Amino acid sequence: MVYQFSLRDWSDFGLGILVRNDSKILTHIKVGQVITFKIHKPEGNIAEHPLEAEIRHISEPENGRHPDHKIVGLHICQGI
Repeated sequence: MVYQFSLRDWSDFGLGILVRNDSKILTHIKVGQVITFKIHKPEGNIAEHPLEAEIRHISEPENGRHPDHKIVGLHICQGI
């Protein structure tokens, strides 16, 4: 499966992606899981090789921001 999300800097929470509550991706991921991904920009790839990230948390956005979404917090481990 291929999913595409925007990687964001959530400041206190670090890097993560915003995922709709009804997205099927939430049935395929869990905290502690290591995933492989690539970072892209319109001009091309940022990273030449895939990267690994550990899912650190799946949580509600604070203060009611982004209703009906979850934040999936990521810790980038290394390139493959």
